[in-house]
Amino acid sequence: MSAPVDSELYLNLHQQIVEAKSSFKAMHQNDIKIFDEEIRKRREEGKPLLDIEKLDIEEKLLNEFLEHLLSLLKRHDLFNQAEIDKFIDRKEKINLRQLIHPIINGDLKNIKSFSDQLDVGTDLLFFISLNLSQAVLELYSSKLKQKIDQESWLKGNCPVCGNYPAIEKLRKEDGRRILRCGFCGTEWHHKRIMCPFCGNQDHNSLRYFFIDEDSTTEKSAYRVDVCDKCKSYIKTLDERKLPESEKPDLYLENLNTTYLDVLAQRDGYKSPTYWMVVPSEDLFV
Repeated sequence: MSAPVDSELYLNLHQQIVEAKSSFKAMHQNDIKIFDEEIRKRREEGKPLLDIEKLDIEEKLLNEFLEHLLSLLKRHDLFNQAEIDKFIDRKEKINLRQLIHPIINGDLKNIKSFSDQLDVGTDLLFFISLNLSQAVLELYSSKLKQKIDQESWLKGNCPVCGNYPAIEKLRKEDGRRILRCGFCGTEWHHKRIMCPFCGNQDHNSLRYFFIDEDSTTEKSAYRVDVCDKCKSYIKTLDERKLPESEKPDLYLENLNTTYLDVLAQRDGYKSPTYWMVVPSEDLFV
């Protein structure tokens, strides 16, 4: 990446990526295969609806979104433009389905092998792989989320893809706790007094703290919920404290609140999805 990164430009790029993903879902929701009998069986067994190992998407759909993503990157200075051009010249050397595997299968070391193969930086390859994977999983989620039984799931992992939440909100209309998956963007209900990562329900070891630059903590819409049993945290947006007309996108809120991650991690807490926002080089070795 070019450094330092302008936060406004960074968020502007991601806003455009959000719009690109939304258009991608609208155009291709009916172009993916799901099997109702398999979905029904997985729901009855209490499993996430999507079997990641059977993920099947056409290469042409991946390439379509990739082309849009690359056009956005070419218009911003987040990454070195020469590196982007090099990737564009050499991307035919790799199978795009393989490029989403490191994220979907949790094997980020393969990012390094693709980097070596194409002689392109790992940070660029990671960014492309992550956004391509999220676009694919969000496409499936758009098809499957209406099949979720919200009242019976109430688990900490995503009911569509089985991955962890990246951020949560307390819903404006009723204060209900809603988790958002960092991978496929699915939102689902969860118990107010329960750690989504280890299932801890002991209120003595579950707490939250506010960080507010104006020192009006009781009015802050942002807080960090922590579990002292597993030492995990999740960022929370209380929509009830926002203006009535304000409807924030949780994906963008996650990117815009990394200062909360820094403070939580400084105090010894961890997030299983922080690497998606701020990747470190040791992820790839």
